[in-house]
Amino acid sequence: MVDPELDGPAQHRDRLVAVTRFGAAVERRAPLRQPHGAEPDPVHGEVTQSPRHSVHCASLGPVGLFTLDEARTELARLLPVLDEIVRLRADAAELAAGGSSLGGLPEFKAAQARLDELMESVQKTGAELKGFAPLLVDFPSERDGEPVLLCWLEGDRELTWYHRRDLGFAGRRPL
Repeated sequence: MVDPELDGPAQHRDRLVAVTRFGAAVERRAPLRQPHGAEPDPVHGEVTQSPRHSVHCASLGPVGLFTLDEARTELARLLPVLDEIVRLRADAAELAAGGSSLGGLPEFKAAQARLDELMESVQKTGAELKGFAPLLVDFPSERDGEPVLLCWLEGDRELTWYHRRDLGFAGRRPL
């Protein structure tokens, strides 16, 4: 995510602003842009379903959907990861601004690399990382036979919201 030709963390500020304000971190990383379970072929670059995806989705039930209990269990496992993402996001923003006591370009690059790892680990659970600032995670599910997303927003400690897949965040309702 960091252009190696740029020589200082302050020059990365625009890139980080795009990452933190518009969720571009998710869009910049090919594995995070692919449909659930799809991965680029390392040789040809074509997007295919991962063999791990089939095993993962078999454990989630029909078509990779989470039940409410499964989503809440997964969220409990993810909370430490999500907390680390929030902390590292703030560190990266400070490092990008320059003059930070946290360090310089090497620390910025390390924070970005760790953020990438953490975001990928969230995606591998079957959850969908929808926002970076604020952090927003959706768990595909069904409610009364309709496709919905069980919705977690940064600051929440439990999964208590959902929205129809076609309405997005604006259609959030309490469970």
